[in-house]
Amino acid sequence: MIMASLVKKRQKDYIRIRLPGGKEKTIPTQTGDRREAERRLRIIQDEGIKNMDLQTLTTTIREFAKERDWEQFHNPKDLAAALSIEVSELQEIMLWTPSDLSAKKIEERREAVEHEVGDILVYLLRFCDVTGIDPIEAATQKLKLNAEKYPVHKSKGNSRKYTEL
Repeated sequence: MIMASLVKKRQKDYIRIRLPGGKEKTIPTQTGDRREAERRLRIIQDEGIKNMDLQTLTTTIREFAKERDWEQFHNPKDLAAALSIEVSELQEIMLWTPSDLSAKKIEERREAVEHEVGDILVYLLRFCDVTGIDPIEAATQKLKLNAEKYPVHKSKGNSRKYTEL
């Protein structure tokens, strides 16, 4: 993740950016004004977060855990349990909602749904990081396996398990 902060050098405000891998870059604001620096800082932070790739997000999550000394708690069993709990919390939002109204419920509770989706992704990536699993490779291999189990001509339009096709 791009980490950015305000710094003062020779009576002017600058933005210091720390890129993944620890590289740092200090960039001046056009006027050296603190308000301008803060505005540009927010833009850099927002854009950096929005445009983050999976590897950078994984690194950011790892650093987040390390800064808080949470690595000691992040073992595969507990991360899998936390992931399951977060998925359950997502399901809870729609609990007792008729299936045909679940999309509407998501719209109504969008922020809560987004928080749970964020928790799920964070725990999944942390689990993969701790266990050395490449989530893109795992998903790619699973899609290939599912393509074999569920050929289009047999599975299109039905929900039966591959052993029942």
